[in-house]
Amino acid sequence: MKCKRCKVMTVFTKKSGLCARCYSYDAGRAKHKQRQKAPYGSQKGHPLLRCYRKMLDRCYSKNCTAFPNYGRRGIAVSPRWRGVSGFNNFINDMGNRPDGTSLDRTNNELDYSKENCKWSTKSEQARNRRTNRVITVGKRSQLLIDWALESGIKRETIMMRLKLGWSAEDAVSVPPKKTRRVY
Repeated sequence: MKCKRCKVMTVFTKKSGLCARCYSYDAGRAKHKQRQKAPYGSQKGHPLLRCYRKMLDRCYSKNCTAFPNYGRRGIAVSPRWRGVSGFNNFINDMGNRPDGTSLDRTNNELDYSKENCKWSTKSEQARNRRTNRVITVGKRSQLLIDWALESGIKRETIMMRLKLGWSAEDAVSVPPKKTRRVY
C-alpha cells in the first residue's frame, strides 16, 4: 500500500495503522480505531472547561501547586458542580465569563458554590485575599490599601508605622515628614 505522507509503497502495521517507514498514522488502515472520548460530554472545546478543571484541581489534586491553599484547608466544590452533570450545572449557575474576569469566591473560607462564587477582575480579586490587612480607625474598617489611597500616605509607610507600634489612627492620619535622603 502507498503511504500518503512519504508517497512510497510501504507496510502498515495492522494494529496501529502506522507506516513502517515514516511512522505517519493512517486511521483507515488501523485494525482497532481508538475513539477519543470527549471529556465532560459535548463540552470538549467550551471556554469555561479550563477554569472548571483548575477549580477541581485546586480542591482535589494533591499534585496541584495550589492544593495547600485550597484542598488541604478543606475548601471543596459544591456537590452540584461535581459528577457527570457537574460541568453543565457550573455553566448554568455561573453563566458566561465576562472579558477580563476569572472565578472568585466571595468568602474565602467557604466552598466553591453558586452562592459563594462570582466573576471578578484582577483588582477585585486582589482586594479579596486572606492576606489583606484590615485596619479599623474609629468605627470604620477598610483595607490598608484603601486607607493609603484615601490619606495619600504610601502603603509601605502605613505598614512600617504599624510595625513600629503606631496606633492605627496615627498611622493613617499623620502626614510623613519630608526628608531628603543623602546617599
